[in-house]
Amino acid sequence: MDPLNPLNISNRQNLDDFELEALREPYQTILTISYIIMALLAFIGNTTAIATLVTGRQRSAPELKKYLINLFTTDILIALFSIPFSYTDFMYGQWIFPAIMCPITQFITGCAVCVSVYTLIAIGIERYLAIVYPFRQLLCFERHTKFAITIIWIIGIALSSPLLIESRALEFKYRNKILYDCRELWDQELGGKVYTGLIFITTFIIPLIALSFLYISIGVTSATNTVPGNSNRDHVQQQNRIKIVKMLVILVISFAACWLPIQVFNLVMWLCDDCRTLTSQFQINIYVSIYFICHFLSMAHALIDPIIYCFMSHNFKMDQLRSYMYANCAYNNRNEKRGEIIKFRSNFMSNTHSATNGNVSEVAV
Repeated sequence: MDPLNPLNISNRQNLDDFELEALREPYQTILTISYIIMALLAFIGNTTAIATLVTGRQRSAPELKKYLINLFTTDILIALFSIPFSYTDFMYGQWIFPAIMCPITQFITGCAVCVSVYTLIAIGIERYLAIVYPFRQLLCFERHTKFAITIIWIIGIALSSPLLIESRALEFKYRNKILYDCRELWDQELGGKVYTGLIFITTFIIPLIALSFLYISIGVTSATNTVPGNSNRDHVQQQNRIKIVKMLVILVISFAACWLPIQVFNLVMWLCDDCRTLTSQFQINIYVSIYFICHFLSMAHALIDPIIYCFMSHNFKMDQLRSYMYANCAYNNRNEKRGEIIKFRSNFMSNTHSATNGNVSEVAV
């Protein structure tokens, strides 16, 4: 959930004393270009990662592929519905989009974050059972993966549904103009504080504790247990498992590093009444600056996931190389066929022209 707009936490009777746009036009342009580039790269990167996972020939850990596709899908949702909308509300000090988009974007953003973090937990559990208990068929992963993903989306929708109900584009008057601001309209302020604390605990504290336990256990098991076999094949499989665990640990660390600042910022602004008393333009500018640093970092996480997966997954690189070679071959074949057609047409026209000239000569004789 987004923090309060700086104008909402000031004295609304004296809004005309403040500048609606906390950033000047040159900074707005730089910020807009940065967010647009980030959104485009996040969309292209995650779409490419999903396409590679779906069309790739690597068959190892098929259940892991499904979870990764689910993770990258949430990043695409953030790139489409969160990045373009959330920063403009703060940058312009008003909601410039249709009013109906306010609760929709808030809901989708909250749901995407919840689904993303619980997908990381599901991946951690799957790796934990596969590595710590490799010989115990406790779960048929392929059969339960779709069910687990469905449950994750149900949890995400349930946790973010209050945003769909409580978020509204609120009308306010500023210098004789009627403007709108996207905010949460809780009947009681305590409701907003409780919900903010609940989101912080369920989407950050509990997942971080669970993921720490899972990957510490995996690390201890990988360090202490020997490979059950002496063949090169067993050794390669063990090395591949370690590489996958390293990649997943970095995914978790990047999630925590990117989302911790904005989570703490939201929590402080909702729970600390004194922190919401901004009485000068300078204080509002500081507030907005801190927010944009935290917000940009959290939105950048949608771009980081496919980059980590690209650089740390050997299978991904091989599938990408195979796709490039296939596309290059298809392009060359198409050009060769086009050249053959052009050559055939040229020869045909030349022969036809020669035959026509011959017939004319015969008639003339």
